[in-house]
Amino acid sequence: MKIFGLYGKSGTGKSCKVRMLASRLGVSAIIDDGILIVDGIHVAGFSAKCEQNLHAATKRAIFFGEKYRNEVLTYIREREISELIVIGTSIKMLHIILERLEIRSEVSLIHVESVQTVEEIEQARVSRENGFHVIPINPVNVEGTYTGWFKVEALVFDNSRLEIVIVKPFEDLAKGNHF
Repeated sequence: MKIFGLYGKSGTGKSCKVRMLASRLGVSAIIDDGILIVDGIHVAGFSAKCEQNLHAATKRAIFFGEKYRNEVLTYIREREISELIVIGTSIKMLHIILERLEIRSEVSLIHVESVQTVEEIEQARVSRENGFHVIPINPVNVEGTYTGWFKVEALVFDNSRLEIVIVKPFEDLAKGNHF
């Protein structure tokens, strides 16, 4: 299996950029925050962005719970996924996710700063400070992936238009971080 690990600090735009990166690398499968996405469609797992607090979200993102871990693992094995991008906040997190999913392949590491411009990272940081997060799925798939407030926004990367799903997790709404 060919594994790419996209990593960087929270709020640097990894989830926003990953679909464009996947297209460039010819990879159809992505793991981000506890869900497996194939061709832009959420096919297995449960989004950490639906969790009520950071602790629960972190556990979900690293597949700490068996139900969704097994769901993702089974999908990968049954569909014989051969290439995958895994997103994490650190190299250590990437290795934890891969270990939990019993994937024992070498990882080609990609730091977010090597695929994002300084301006894109700053835009992502400001968006995160306002409580917004991105889920890298096709907009038509959002209602089966996320419960709560969301909107679809069009972005342009490398002269290509991409629709992204922006969500505001419950924790941020509870804190009063509205737009």
